[in-house]
Amino acid sequence: MLSLSQKLAGTDEATTCVGIVIRNQDSGMTSIAHLDSPKVVDSGLTQMLSSLAHGEEDALMVHLIGGFEDASSKESDDTSDKDDDDELGYSLPLCSKIIETLKNRREHFHIETLCVLWHNTKRDSFGNAFPVIGGFVVIMIVSCFGGHTFGDADERRKPRLYKT
Repeated sequence: MLSLSQKLAGTDEATTCVGIVIRNQDSGMTSIAHLDSPKVVDSGLTQMLSSLAHGEEDALMVHLIGGFEDASSKESDDTSDKDDDDELGYSLPLCSKIIETLKNRREHFHIETLCVLWHNTKRDSFGNAFPVIGGFVVIMIVSCFGGHTFGDADERRKPRLYKT
C-alpha cells in the first residue's frame, strides 16, 4: 500500500511564482515544479522533461497555476525612479517566459489549466492585489488534477486527434 506522501504531490506559497504540472499521457509519468524566476524556466523545463518526453509525438498535458497581477497599478507622474519590477511585476515576465519556452520547444504541449495573472488575482477593498490560488496538489495514485481524471484510455487519445 502506498503512503499518503506517495499519493500526493504539489506546491504551495506560489504567489508571484508559478507551479507547473506536466503529464505524459502515454506513459502516465508526471513532473511538478515551482518556478520563481524567468532565469530558471529553460533549465527547469529541460529537467522536468528529461524523464517525461521520449519523442516529439508524446502528448504532454500542462497545468500552470500561480502568479498574479502584482505589477504596480498606481499611476505616477514621475516614472524616472520606477524600475522594471514595479512596472511589470514579477509574475508577468515569468508567465511570459514559460509560455514562450513551451511554444519554442519541439514537444507538443496541451495547456489544460491556465490559472495565472488576472485569472488568479483578487483585490481587497483598498485595491491591493493578491493571488486567489497559492498552491495545488496532484493526486498521483488516480492521476487526477483538480476535477479532471486522466486515467481513461479514450481521454488519453483525444489530444492526438487535435494536433495539427
